[in-house]
This record gives sequence, structure tokens and C-alpha cells, in this order.
Amino acid sequence: MTMQPRGVFGMHPRAFAVVTVLSIADPAFFLLANAALHLLRRDLNPATHYISEYAIGRFGLLMSSALVILGVGTISLAVVMHAVMNPTWLVRVGTVVLFVSGLSTILIGLFRTDGEGQPSTIAGAIHGRAAFIAILCEAISVLMLTAAFFRDRRWRSFRIVSFIFSIVVVISGALLPVVQQGTGERLLVYTLVLWLFIAALRMRAADALAERR
Repeated sequence: MTMQPRGVFGMHPRAFAVVTVLSIADPAFFLLANAALHLLRRDLNPATHYISEYAIGRFGLLMSSALVILGVGTISLAVVMHAVMNPTWLVRVGTVVLFVSGLSTILIGLFRTDGEGQPSTIAGAIHGRAAFIAILCEAISVLMLTAAFFRDRRWRSFRIVSFIFSIVVVISGALLPVVQQGTGERLLVYTLVLWLFIAALRMRAADALAERR
């Protein structure tokens, strides 16, 4: 049986193909940019400094751009998942929450955090609230969409993988108050972004299989 996207927002198939590519490429770019910044900004100890602090000073544009691009990729994955997965309430709500996470991530990139020891700014306040919403919404969407995978036999091969990621998300979230701020944030954020990347690959693989049939 051929699995065809449901035409989210009346999207043309070619446009949908572009969105699918973005859902894969964007989180990959974010992870690569972060790896590069860890090498380029040796003055920031990853254990004690937040990821967003790379947006301040040298190579700041790379970090800001990576966050905006990640937001676009998150929105793209929400669109793809809404299109190719069965329209259960878990999928509908989970993809909407993921969409909100993407929008919030774009705001994180557009508004820089306040530097350590610097006075508070409106931009910094927006950044902080957007970061909280983005991480919380993505964590919720991971849990909801993982539950959706278990209810749809087409995603059998991805169920356990997504479930393991869900466990790591819950554990890393619980550890945030007790580990160093940079370490805890990285464990949670990179787990979430890696889930985005792997889930996008799985969506693309399912779509490609449907096209061949």
C-alpha cells in the first residue's frame, strides 16, 4: 500500500521534498556547528557555560545561525510527521507542540542571551523564556510521538530507538538541577537534537519506500 503525504498546508510534492531535506540537514548542521564551536571557543568551558553563550563574541553569528536553522528544521520535521504519520490525537498534538518548539528555537537564535556579569536586557529575557519553551515542548513532543510510534506498526523498527531517547530525555531533564549547568544542558539538548535528526531520517526512509511501491 502506497503511503502518500496528506498535503499539509496544500504543499506541492516538490516543496514537501524540500521540507523533508531541511528536517534532516538542519539538525545535522546544528550538531556540526556546535562541534566546531567547542574547538573554536576554547575559552568557554562546556561544563560551566551554556550553549547559547557561543552566540556572544567571536563566531557568535555561527551559533545564532545554527539555532535559527535548527528551528526551521524542527518545524520542517513537524510538518513531515504530520503528513506521513497516521492522524491520531498523539500525532496531531505532538506535531503541534514540536512546531511550537521550532518557533521558539528560532527566537533563541534571533535574541542573544545576556553575558555573564552583564546587565539584564529585554533580548536576554526573550531568549531565556524561548529556550525554556523550546526545550520543554520538544521533550513533550518526543514522549508523545514515541507513544504514537508504538501504536502504529509501520514504525516498528523505530519504536525502541525512540523509546531509548525518551528515557535519556527524562533522565537528563531530572539531572539538570544536580549537574553542572553546561553539562546538563548539553546532555538534554544534544539528545533532543539527535532525536530530531534520526526521526527525520526515519520519516524520509518511510516516504522513499512508499514511493518505490
